[in-house]
Amino acid sequence: MSRNEWESGTLKIPTAEWAGLKRAVRDAHNKRQGVAYLEALDIYNRLIAEAKGKRGFKWGARFGEMLGEHVGSGWGSQPRYRNVEFHQAFRTLWPKAKDWSPASASRPNKPQKAHFPLASATTLRFGFSEATIEFDEKSHEVSWSVEENNHACDDAHAHPLAKALFEALAKVKWTRGSGGVIVGNDEYNRDSRESGGGANYVKDAFGPGGQFQLNLSLGLTVDGRVPRRRRTRVAA
Repeated sequence: MSRNEWESGTLKIPTAEWAGLKRAVRDAHNKRQGVAYLEALDIYNRLIAEAKGKRGFKWGARFGEMLGEHVGSGWGSQPRYRNVEFHQAFRTLWPKAKDWSPASASRPNKPQKAHFPLASATTLRFGFSEATIEFDEKSHEVSWSVEENNHACDDAHAHPLAKALFEALAKVKWTRGSGGVIVGNDEYNRDSRESGGGANYVKDAFGPGGQFQLNLSLGLTVDGRVPRRRRTRVAA
């Protein structure tokens, strides 16, 4: 079932946790880039081997088929190439291509590691699929954003970089004034006609700052209690 959804938020990170959080995301990115390069190299070697001695070999079509291959069967089936993305593989195999169309692809170039750059301590932005992770060195804030699309949040959270980020956030020792919330919405919630329905909602809360914002969104007091309310008059 389709589900158009989005989410975003900015979290204040304690100073003592800042370097470790950045390192967790950076290491996950670099590990994935290394594996993605090897996967692109495997695709190249397979293409060259299969095309040997064949006139009119359809390079682009076979490339697309390879990226869509799965190994295993049933619920255990997994993509053969789980790390390299279409645009990465296409760019390194056909660096001079004027468009991203496999139909125009000719004999590919051998993949180059330069097309899979590693992150350094100064790398502050990571983008993948519909998601973005961005670090602000001055404020010690990390921003997470997923653009609206079908199952965009589910797909983003399944990515190795997102897993690294949220696993690291779960281990942060939050201090007063730190934290924040991730808010979002989806097509089904927006269509709600119930009281309070349709509005953006808190999807994740982190630290004291996140708990404070979550309480406010739920109509609770700062310390999490249900406030006294005036009774609503009901016509007899």
